Amino acid sequence: MSEAPTPAKPALFSVVALMVIVGLVLAIAIAKKTGLIEAGAAAQYAGSLFSLLMIGAGNVLPKRAIAPQTASRFAGWILVLGGLASLGMWLLAPEDMRIALASATALSAFAVAILAAAMHVKAGSPAGGRAHTAILQILNGLMWAFAMFLADFAIGGQSVLWLTAGFTVSMSLLEICLRGSAKKSA
Repeated sequence: MSEAPTPAKPALFSVVALMVIVGLVLAIAIAKKTGLIEAGAAAQYAGSLFSLLMIGAGNVLPKRAIAPQTASRFAGWILVLGGLASLGMWLLAPEDMRIALASATALSAFAVAILAAAMHVKAGSPAGGRAHTAILQILNGLMWAFAMFLADFAIGGQSVLWLTAGFTVSMSLLEICLRGSAKKSA
């Protein structure tokens, strides 16, 4: 017999999964810093991990909405397919084009998914619960991670530091927008 799921079990899984992901990213960074792997390999491993996160978030997003709508399912499918395409680029593209192709692929998928989500909110559908909000925040963070990969590849220098400021502002704006849509649906 299986016991009924409780709210604590998904939360525990999410916390453990987050700790594993953070541990893997730190391990990649340490391996790069100590010279165990080259910068290109570190970017490939981290980018592949972010693509896997994108696939997972796209799979979970429509399931966590209070009332899954066509737009949520569409955005989820776009994120899963975009994550798979991005992962393919990280693993198979020529090394000199890998970062640009994988990041552009992921960012394109995010653009389409964001449009679908905007149509969902504009149509007046109810906002998701806390889990839905958390997933949207994770997706926002992933989008910025891919933007930072692309900016570092295309521009280099201090561009990633400037994008960090943009990320911080976008997280605040996302929170304001999500609170506003939750109040309207209440």
